[in-house]
Amino acid sequence: MSTIRFALQSFFVFAPAAILAQANDTVIVNNPDQVIISQNSDTLSVRISGKEGNPDFRFSREVSLSNQSVVSTLQTLNRRSPLSWDFKEIENDDRTSLLELSLFKGFSFGFLSTFDRPHEMDGVKFFKSLEASFTMMSFIYYPGHSRNWYSLDFDLTYRQIMMKGEMRFVSNSNDEIAFSTYPEGAKSDYSMLQMLRPEISLNFYRTFKKDLSFGIGLSSLYNAYPNFNFCRSHYTDNAGSEIRQVDDIGEKYAINFAIKAQLIFNGIGIYLKYYPKSGFKSDHGPQFQALGAGLVFKMGR
Repeated sequence: MSTIRFALQSFFVFAPAAILAQANDTVIVNNPDQVIISQNSDTLSVRISGKEGNPDFRFSREVSLSNQSVVSTLQTLNRRSPLSWDFKEIENDDRTSLLELSLFKGFSFGFLSTFDRPHEMDGVKFFKSLEASFTMMSFIYYPGHSRNWYSLDFDLTYRQIMMKGEMRFVSNSNDEIAFSTYPEGAKSDYSMLQMLRPEISLNFYRTFKKDLSFGIGLSSLYNAYPNFNFCRSHYTDNAGSEIRQVDDIGEKYAINFAIKAQLIFNGIGIYLKYYPKSGFKSDHGPQFQALGAGLVFKMGR
């Protein structure tokens, strides 16, 4: 540790005070894993990897000795995901940015509320209608020395809209999702729409403090493998037999878009997700809007 302390002291002794005054942030690194200081004819640089409690911490800064200005800086903090890699460092005129690849980045779970819907869907239940999303892969872009960052996420999303009461979802002979009552004398249990679809989202995040971030994003859901889309009804007929009707409705969906917002602290947060449309193709199913709300869990930043 004495070698590291000496190296850091040397860097700040030889770097002019005018250069240090241009730094936007003060960075304190306790027990770094590695410190590399290098100098050529007109540039002095310091690179730090790892710190106490965060082995994935990275920091670098380059200063020009000829005109006493910061020419490049890179700082990424609190990247705790064990399945993250530095995909590419991007050198610009005055900063170094980072493109990161991360697998299995996060998970979210919440409930769905539908509105602007047909009156036949009045039996839709909030705490029985839910959604869950698993982030399989993310490309994350950290601009050099900035509190803003961006991600392109590839998710697998499940949605379930459950309805109870006298009405049920049915797939009729016209190849569309419609509504119907249960057979006479039947005792209804539930009717639901189930959707498991790939999702791609583009997100913008802003870090306010060390572990508090706010993000907004636009996502789209596709009909592609894996495709698990069903219309289900469960009831007991007048003879006492349990009836389970299941229809594949995957071909009735089109690309669906959503707008989402997240507030995350130390990897745990809340989200809101707005669906302007139901996602059914025109004349292939009921049209409605939906709002999802729940918890989000992220590995790392």
